[in-house]
Amino acid sequence: MRKITAKTAVTIIFFAAVFIFSSLYAGYSLESEMFRTSQDITMEKANSARDPYSLLFNLKLTAPGTITAHIRKPEGSFRLGKKQHLFRIIIADARAYKPGSSTLNEKYIKRLKCFKHERGLVEYSVDSLELGSSKGEFIVLITNYYDKKPYNAHLQLMYPVAKQAESKLKPVEMKLRPIEVKGISDEQ
Repeated sequence: MRKITAKTAVTIIFFAAVFIFSSLYAGYSLESEMFRTSQDITMEKANSARDPYSLLFNLKLTAPGTITAHIRKPEGSFRLGKKQHLFRIIIADARAYKPGSSTLNEKYIKRLKCFKHERGLVEYSVDSLELGSSKGEFIVLITNYYDKKPYNAHLQLMYPVAKQAESKLKPVEMKLRPIEVKGISDEQ
């Protein structure tokens, strides 16, 4: 028979422990659902390319999952210059924005995408580690670069939240004893 070395035994114990703890953790994982919000927004015209019009939306995630920002401009199209963008969507950790500041800390920007057409979709997946380090606080920044006239658009935001635990009522065992009441009669 072949002898099992100490190194092999430690390796087997390590993988067994990882398997057991990952199985236990999976049983205690949070269930999540997607919170959806949808609204019509007005994108005011930009003062200039260096001074665009921006809207900021705060998100509070309570579970890992995907943040989705989708913008759709329903009416008409715009004539843009070759290098000109219509709007930009940024998904960032909330630490990227300091109130009173007009810039974002690039270290915390997670996704940034510019769009030349009337639709834009940006997604970013948040894992458990990032959820903890960010405390679940993220922002979505919509920036309008179009400087000719304001326009209306439809914004849809989706992000994960922990499913509210439904309180399960346990059946109560009722122990009732019949009581005999004497002296009451229906006859008068």
